[in-house]
Amino acid sequence: MKIRKVVLTIAIGIFMLFGFTACDIGNEKETQNGIAFQTLSVEENTVYGKVGNEVETFSFIDEVTVLGNSKFIVALDVYGLQQVLTKTVSLAEGDNGFYIIEFLNEEPKNVYAVNIHRRAMCEVVFNTDCGMVLPTQTVEEDSFASVPTLDMVKTGYLFTGWDYDFTTPITEDKTINAIWSPNTDTPYKVVYCLQDIYNDTLYVAQETETENLTGTTGAVVSAQVKTFEHFTHTRTDTESGTIAPDGSTVLKVLYNRNKYTVTFDGDGGVLTSGVARQEVKYGGSAIAPTFRKTGYSFDGWDKDFTNISGNITVKAEWNEVGYSITYYAVIDGGTPTGIPNEMKAQNGRYPQSYLYGIGAVVSDLADTAIYDFQGWYIDASCTTAFTSPISTTSATNQTLYAKISTGAQPPQTPNTPTSETRKITYYAIIDGGVPIAVPQALKLSAGSYPVEYTVGTGATISALQDVAQYDFIGWYVNQACDNAFNGTIDTTANGDVSLYAKVETQAKITYLAVLDGEVKAFNMDYFKEQDGNYPEKYIYNTTTTVSALKTVGGYEFGGWYLDEECTVAFNGTIDATVTSIRGELKLYAKFTDINNDSYWTPNY
Repeated sequence: MKIRKVVLTIAIGIFMLFGFTACDIGNEKETQNGIAFQTLSVEENTVYGKVGNEVETFSFIDEVTVLGNSKFIVALDVYGLQQVLTKTVSLAEGDNGFYIIEFLNEEPKNVYAVNIHRRAMCEVVFNTDCGMVLPTQTVEEDSFASVPTLDMVKTGYLFTGWDYDFTTPITEDKTINAIWSPNTDTPYKVVYCLQDIYNDTLYVAQETETENLTGTTGAVVSAQVKTFEHFTHTRTDTESGTIAPDGSTVLKVLYNRNKYTVTFDGDGGVLTSGVARQEVKYGGSAIAPTFRKTGYSFDGWDKDFTNISGNITVKAEWNEVGYSITYYAVIDGGTPTGIPNEMKAQNGRYPQSYLYGIGAVVSDLADTAIYDFQGWYIDASCTTAFTSPISTTSATNQTLYAKISTGAQPPQTPNTPTSETRKITYYAIIDGGVPIAVPQALKLSAGSYPVEYTVGTGATISALQDVAQYDFIGWYVNQACDNAFNGTIDTTANGDVSLYAKVETQAKITYLAVLDGEVKAFNMDYFKEQDGNYPEKYIYNTTTTVSALKTVGGYEFGGWYLDEECTVAFNGTIDATVTSIRGELKLYAKFTDINNDSYWTPNY
């Protein structure tokens, strides 16, 4: 406004230079000369007005009334240099500035600064904050927006209106936001979890302690800490949180199992292996160490050290004894190793110790399908024979070596070694033991087991056969038996080859759980019957039984099956009639969640 007055003053000064005086103006007023505006507002020399958006042109011919000898022009500048001869102007949205210059007797008299405001069309956008899209309203400036209808709900909130007063005219583009009030009865849950015995990072929810609560959506809440005997609360971020609108918030309060000290007292014995002082979690079991006491044999412990619930001291109990007896097997002249269990006679006597003055009887080993017992010796080279019994006058620890033959042929040197032939050496790894020569009983009578091959030609190696409880698993190129050999030495091979036959006397049994059609790992100890039988291995073509499991924690046992789809039932007996069993046996325990709200974990 101040700028326009300054400009107007300058313009009038210019008119006075042309001879127009204030006296003249006064005289003209007396003759009722001048101009008048019909719809626009006039304040001194400023003229202002608003028109609707639909008005795109404005005629000053219709707007201005001329009195007496007065005239006027319409100009775009204050000096009248840019006249609008038609006196009709185009209007853009918003403010439009013009100048009306009044003349009397061809002399400029007044200059009016005119501002015509053409109302804009405003966009009114509604932000529902709930996913619903409402139509945008187009409202003319200084008009009113309509209150929209919001039919959608926002989980956890109540719609209370909009952040705009719809009785207020719209003057510009506007975004109007929905106002939501958080519900005060949104559910959330507090779960109390106790540390698992076996897995320090696993915490098992206690269903009977779960609390179902309500609160205000978006509020930060913290769980109440309870006390559980033998457990200590451990603070974590999971025990507080924000209440989710959909009621899905679960606060978890975690408790670590207390640890107790179990001290093993050897009662004069010397610790030879293990740990004498152990920290054991509540409900867990200590691992007994080994003590040796000269002249005594170990006879157990004076108290139980399973299901620990406090600090205890466990004392060793001893029987007076003379000396130890240690047994080794020397198979085909190889390195001394443990006695194969299957060679121990059913009613044989193989004492671990003997008393001075009494001595001990040691039985011969029994021959098996691949092992031939050839006597006891007192040296690893099997040159000095041992004759049972141990003398009553003997007063030293005894080490006995069983000389055993498998009938295997020792590695042979190629008949015609040349630069083009390479040696093939065969070993047997029985139950993960030390390498021995392949027992002759395992070889097929018509099998191919060459001791050499020709570079560029290669060789084919036959499989071995199963004998009694010995099961040939396959050939491997390494002692660990984890890199399989496919039976063919390739024509590109160029080096000596060592092959290892993996042989098992018993096959592994793996137990898995099936819940709602999904296979899950689990700790079967939770579900075992107290006197149940759950073997870890079985011997092929012998009979082994597997007991049923019990219902625990809302999970009902529905039987054993041989397939993960639980369509082929297993009757609990592994025998020769189960013809599909060969090698590792997988048994699937079918479970049903009878409460429909249990928390399954890998260890439960």
